[in-house]
Amino acid sequence: MSDDFSSAEGVPEVEEPGASGVIPVRERKPRNQPKSGKPQPSVAGDEDDETNDSRGREAIELIIKYGLLNLPVSDMKKALAFNRANAIAREVVRGEMAASTSWAPPEDGATLSDWLDREREHHRYMAEGLMGMGHNVVLAGRYKTGKTTLVQNLAADLIAGRPFLGRETFLPEGSIAWLNGEMDPFDWTDEIRPLIAGLSRDDQSRIVPLHLRGKALSILDDTSAERLVEWLQKHDVRLIVLDSWRKLCVWSGVNENENQGAERLTDRIDQIKAEAGVSGFLTLAHMGRGEGEHARGATALDDWVDARWTMTSDKDDIRHLRVEGRGVRLDKTALAFNPSLNRVSVGESNGGKPEKKRIEDDKDKLNEAVLIVGMEPGIVTGEVAKALRLNPKKSDTSDLLRKAERQGDIYHTDQKVRQGRNWYPGKRPAETEPCSCKWADEG
Repeated sequence: MSDDFSSAEGVPEVEEPGASGVIPVRERKPRNQPKSGKPQPSVAGDEDDETNDSRGREAIELIIKYGLLNLPVSDMKKALAFNRANAIAREVVRGEMAASTSWAPPEDGATLSDWLDREREHHRYMAEGLMGMGHNVVLAGRYKTGKTTLVQNLAADLIAGRPFLGRETFLPEGSIAWLNGEMDPFDWTDEIRPLIAGLSRDDQSRIVPLHLRGKALSILDDTSAERLVEWLQKHDVRLIVLDSWRKLCVWSGVNENENQGAERLTDRIDQIKAEAGVSGFLTLAHMGRGEGEHARGATALDDWVDARWTMTSDKDDIRHLRVEGRGVRLDKTALAFNPSLNRVSVGESNGGKPEKKRIEDDKDKLNEAVLIVGMEPGIVTGEVAKALRLNPKKSDTSDLLRKAERQGDIYHTDQKVRQGRNWYPGKRPAETEPCSCKWADEG
């Protein structure tokens, strides 16, 4: 062996050939192994270097074993240097990744007094008193309590600019992404169809479903996360709805009961929101079978959210919603459900059966009446009353329709079919003959 080869930097030392003709390789003690021989924890980067040196020694043994010593020394040096270059390249990549995620303090150096002088850059709430702009929200409920239906109502009301459960809504220009991992795509579409029936085609397109049942989306995978960010940006998404948290944990290989895994997911969600320009995030979560009213699994999820929505049902199958969080609150409130419209409102009903008391929120009821007319133009007053679960012999329905007509949301004609006025969405067209009744002209 020439002096040039044996002195090459990074090349392991070898002994001269013995009687057996085989050159034994000196085993170098690993750098993290103390003299006592007691194993010590590896430090970052050691494992790659040790593996690299081991491969280098194996290469020398193979060269000698198969009589390849006639190869030019320069070629053998190149082969061994290649392994060393791989180790160096890995270190460079690690350094670049660390630099790309390193933190730097903000340049403005704002103090509390500076923040006190600043005006809020965005609307405070998406749903007044229920969901703040930028909030992360979890809706927890037991099996089949109507979680999906409730959030479909929220999505439709945000797009339409309608009140949700009697609360004003606001959604910046953009869309809502619904990551559906639970329902069949056509079942999901059938459920939301009546809620968006009165909206324009453009507004309907602002709800963008991503049907993922049977198609895992691991946001902990960097490539998948980058693709998701690109998809969210493409559709100008402002609110992400995830159904459900359990599915996200399964897709990402995270045990939903372990806090460490849950924290990795929540951190990645915040990163995705920031990179994609998303304002809000809402996930549906299943409750456990115990007595507590919180999302099943790791407590880290409840610790992370800004608002916690809890949906329950009592022995009479009446649904209730309670909201608590940062700047939001709703005491335990009964919900009414209209199965023909898939519509949820504030009130009290029993699984779609006749109500136990009149709906207290007139504003929400008014919006239901406008929705009904939009879904079935030409509908008569009695049929509207039936859909609203009101007594057609009383004036409740007429009062609601009169108010909606004054606001320019609907109008009626003098033509009567099967008794009762016929109602149509929108303002009265100019070519329509003026109404002969007193309603339209009343202040």
